[in-house]
Amino acid sequence: MTNLAWVRNSYQRPGDLRPNPYPLRAGRPFDWREVQIGRELSEIEVNQVNFIIKRRAMRYIAAGAEEWLYPERKIPTEHWRKLDDRYLLMPDPRAVIFSGEMIMSFKTGPPLRYDEYGRVPSDRSFVEKRVSDMEWRTHLRFQGEFARIFGPAPPRTVVPDGQDRSRGRRLRMSPIPPQP
Repeated sequence: MTNLAWVRNSYQRPGDLRPNPYPLRAGRPFDWREVQIGRELSEIEVNQVNFIIKRRAMRYIAAGAEEWLYPERKIPTEHWRKLDDRYLLMPDPRAVIFSGEMIMSFKTGPPLRYDEYGRVPSDRSFVEKRVSDMEWRTHLRFQGEFARIFGPAPPRTVVPDGQDRSRGRRLRMSPIPPQP
């Protein structure tokens, strides 16, 4: 899962607070259409992600095999900034849907409104046009940068609603060895 504010503006400082950072707060409903599928990771990338998860764990970690508990043994470096210089955790920005508000109505009761970050109209920062415009510009800039690094977008697929969308960054994946 990638932070929406980061994928829209990957040039911001990583330590900046993201919009609506309350994990247990009711927010915008989950939209399955925004999930990227088809992304393939190499064994090293999987171990880099597992290493990050392990380092960020507060208390416990678990794995299906003992060797999986030690991803640091299979990655070239443990230095945080050198883990990957090719956007390891970033999804393909060309496949990110740049959407806005979601409005839901019901047979009874008032309608519900959320912006893309799950904020409601009573929040001070609800739909800030200035921020949205800046995010759009940086998102387009990053799409170009990503294309220069990884090449053209993967073939587009037509999804059930008829829209033509690219889904995920596809990389070569080394074969997975059979389990003993």
